[in-house]
Amino acid sequence: MGLRKADFYTTYQSPVGLLYLEAKDDKLIALDFANEINQAELAEVPESQTLEIFQLTANWLDLYFAGENPSPTLIKKEFIGTDFQKLVWHELEKIGYGQTQNYGEIAKVVASEMKRPSMSSQAVGNAIGQNPLAILVPCHRVIGKDGNLTGYSGGLTKKIKLLQLERIDVTKFYWPRDATTSAKHKRGKSKQVEQLTMDFDAENEV
Repeated sequence: MGLRKADFYTTYQSPVGLLYLEAKDDKLIALDFANEINQAELAEVPESQTLEIFQLTANWLDLYFAGENPSPTLIKKEFIGTDFQKLVWHELEKIGYGQTQNYGEIAKVVASEMKRPSMSSQAVGNAIGQNPLAILVPCHRVIGKDGNLTGYSGGLTKKIKLLQLERIDVTKFYWPRDATTSAKHKRGKSKQVEQLTMDFDAENEV
């Protein structure tokens, strides 16, 4: 939470785990996975289940997890971060449902926006890692060069689940620890991703 200083928070139980929603001035400022929450800071924020922005976000999430593609513009939100972070987050918003981009592609666009000849993919990756609005601002659609799944704040099993929900073929992506292995070993990536997905489904089976 930190500098975001939310006025209210609520929770939403999703197929990828408990989500925390935070609002300030009737705008959504955070949508986080449980592992990202500082419970000590959260204890200082009142909980509300009736705030309109929370109800709208919950409805949006209901549609999303039902396999639909609701427009993110339905949710009034505010980015709290540096100018550079905000620029990167706005680029994330442009990645369409069921599509992916890699860090290098985003870095080129950001460099162009900043009128620079180039931009570090690592700098862009750091900004993406600070994205305060998971799912709604789709950082899960960002992968590494050559299909490396890289990381995800909520964990890679959740990232895979979200990509699958959008009907993206996840078997073409690499599990990060295999990124430096030989091409022969990389051909086994689909089995590894498939096993992760099966494990996740088993853990979340109702």
